[in-house]
Amino acid sequence: MANEDVKYIESILQNIVNEENRVNWDEFIIQAKDSIISSYTGGNLNTFKEAWKRKFQTVLDNLEYKIKKGFGSRNAWQSISGELKIIKDSPSVSSAITPSSSRSSEKPSSINSKHNTLVSMETKARIIEKISQLNDHSKWRLSSGKFVEDAVCQVINKCQYEHPAFSFIVDTLDLIWKKVFTKEELREIRNYKAPVLPSIGEDVKNYLASFDQDVFKKPKDFYDHAFESKFEFGTSKTKRWIQKSVIEVAEVFEDAERIRLDDFSEGDLFNKIWQFVSKCFKDSPVEAKLGERVKIS
Repeated sequence: MANEDVKYIESILQNIVNEENRVNWDEFIIQAKDSIISSYTGGNLNTFKEAWKRKFQTVLDNLEYKIKKGFGSRNAWQSISGELKIIKDSPSVSSAITPSSSRSSEKPSSINSKHNTLVSMETKARIIEKISQLNDHSKWRLSSGKFVEDAVCQVINKCQYEHPAFSFIVDTLDLIWKKVFTKEELREIRNYKAPVLPSIGEDVKNYLASFDQDVFKKPKDFYDHAFESKFEFGTSKTKRWIQKSVIEVAEVFEDAERIRLDDFSEGDLFNKIWQFVSKCFKDSPVEAKLGERVKIS
């Protein structure tokens, strides 16, 4: 964590700490709201939130402060999540359409990022031509009569930079699609063959909630808590998967000094870090397979 981040968080915590040397996460979020929002540069919002929680906890420990009771009870993070969501969605719009004049002052590394790769006129013309060759019977016709493929061509034609539309991906949360579809049309696209997710049982919810405790600060705390439960063989497969996943993730932190992600192959990453992801399909119709198929000779 950068030194300026430490000093900034320290100044806020020292300002909101009470006489018992306790501080509240929600109060910190309220005070640091503008800085948190301005620091977001894209990526998974849950990962971003956890990164700020780690910063908060690290400085908290350095100052020997404690978390005030009611940690996160007001859920102040929700007050900024909406703004973060807008920022998350907007880059695909600003990078796909002609950039404003203010972008000319940006560093080359920013303009040449994976979100801002220039697309040639020839590439656009080739994709549009291929889509245009489809007859109406082969296109996706919405209730309004509009063809999705035609709208995709409109977006591609406007784009100067790479965009998911070039792969025929219509992300209804991407603001760019509001330019070619109505709200009703976007709703129809979003709900088309949408999978119905099964509900989570109360026993599973309660077991997950048991890991959300203020006293758990280190991987060992989660590791030890996971081992407190014993699930009968042949039952509680979901809770057993949660238990094993927590244990495996905690063990990654135990071996953190020996793990070099920059020297990992994709296979190493799956087998040493993300193995629990493939195991989550164990009790489902989905069969997860890793690695190459065995050659029968």
